[in-house]
Amino acid sequence: MEITLRAWLGLIDPVTTYPDRIEFLFKNHGRIPAKVLQVRIVRGNKKITQQELRSSKPESKVVIIFPDGTMPFQIPISIDFEYVGILVDYEFAENKRGESSSILRKNPITDHFEFQDAFAS
Repeated sequence: MEITLRAWLGLIDPVTTYPDRIEFLFKNHGRIPAKVLQVRIVRGNKKITQQELRSSKPESKVVIIFPDGTMPFQIPISIDFEYVGILVDYEFAENKRGESSSILRKNPITDHFEFQDAFAS
């Protein structure tokens, strides 16, 4: 029952790359609202691991995402990097927690970031 009656956040395509930022949406695929508590972002030139994301400094960002709703997200680009990882920590129901993370990689031919890997719990 808990698997179907809960919030499920995930990054949805497309990821849009601009000269100064990356834009994308996180969507609540679940059946109840999610309260986003923290977002963690890691940038680098080697593949980013779940452990690196979990141990990075969180940014507080409190927002409610309703079922089938989305949260727009932007990551500024100030230096050149090949990978970016995003982890969203959220709460749903009676103090239950979930997390969703995505790893993006810059395509060297198009210079646009593309979805590479994901993890959710």
